[in-house]
Amino acid sequence: MLPTGTPPDRAWVDVAVPRPSVRLPGVSMAGFRHRAPALVDIAMVAYPSVTLLVDLSEGGVVYETHGRHERGSVVVGLLPGDLRAAGWGAGQCLQIRLEPVAAAALFRRVDRAQRDGGSP
Repeated sequence: MLPTGTPPDRAWVDVAVPRPSVRLPGVSMAGFRHRAPALVDIAMVAYPSVTLLVDLSEGGVVYETHGRHERGSVVVGLLPGDLRAAGWGAGQCLQIRLEPVAAAALFRRVDRAQRDGGSP
């Protein structure tokens, strides 16, 4: 289990959220950067979407849910329960949320392209 730390000092956290796009309905994004050289342990908020967390940091972010640990970039489904993200030192990640209909359309295209030997 990941250690439970103190909440991060918000002065060391940058968040960037672009305007919603009419060209990508059902998709939202946010970028996060933590600049403090210390342990970061954050309880993630449950959201009714498929979430892609793209790790852009050098040290790697560790995610834990239901006793399972993953490092680096992950896909988080509609699974209920706790999700924690932790890392040591400065780190960056991109969060992409796909509403269920958008996720199904995207993954259906990827699956079809893989079967046909092409790209989505």
